[in-house]
Amino acid sequence: MSTEDDSTDETDGSVTATVMESTGYQIGSPSTGTVAVGDDDDPPVVSIAGSSAITEGGTASFTLTATPAPQTALTVEVTVADSGAFAASGQSGAQQVTLGTTGTATFDVATDDDSADEPDGVLTATVQPGTGYASSGTHGSASIAVHDNDVATACVSDQLLTRVEGYYENNQSRPPG
Repeated sequence: MSTEDDSTDETDGSVTATVMESTGYQIGSPSTGTVAVGDDDDPPVVSIAGSSAITEGGTASFTLTATPAPQTALTVEVTVADSGAFAASGQSGAQQVTLGTTGTATFDVATDDDSADEPDGVLTATVQPGTGYASSGTHGSASIAVHDNDVATACVSDQLLTRVEGYYENNQSRPPG
């Protein structure tokens, strides 16, 4: 009996042979034998890509792709990092994404639309090592820019203005928030 050497990653298996009763011989013990068959194919490699830049309050979309596509559903560990304060509650940190037998899944990260003027930020999703797959060495991480949509405001108060010999002195301070 021989096995087929294919290029599909699959679970290890076994082959069992059983001697059947017939005339002309006696069956000894044991009458069955089992041989383990180990799969020698590499697991799927998972890569990740990000959508174009978004504005706070929008949704960042990441696409995970397993090559080759898995034979059964595959759960992939992903970590989401936020360089600002844009990710909605529960959207950053460790996440799980399930890829079906198509080998592709989209993973969304919601962002908050706040009223604070702040520098633009970046959301980065990274495929973590896991069981049944390998993370791509070149495309295991993707980043999406998040643009702040709040406008800086200026506060002017007559208490901050003084006149000295024909000139005004203007003291400015950034409003809280």
